[in-house]
Amino acid sequence: MANSGFEHLTGGCDRNFVDNFKGFDYIVAPSGSCVLHIKDHLHDDRFPIEAEKIRETTYELVTFLTDILKV
Repeated sequence: MANSGFEHLTGGCDRNFVDNFKGFDYIVAPSGSCVLHIKDHLHDDRFPIEAEKIRETTYELVTFLTDILKV
């Protein structure tokens, strides 16, 4: 929705994402575009600190393997 210009309608999706992932140390996705979306567009007014942590700890798979795990 955000990629199509409807970011103002993604509040429920953002809240759901934060609710489901706020307890994890890292979030790793195989899609660079999905990671970019989270890093650039994820916001949650209820849990701003948790949303910021999610933005900072979400990685594309290869970046996670090389930069975090040092594999």
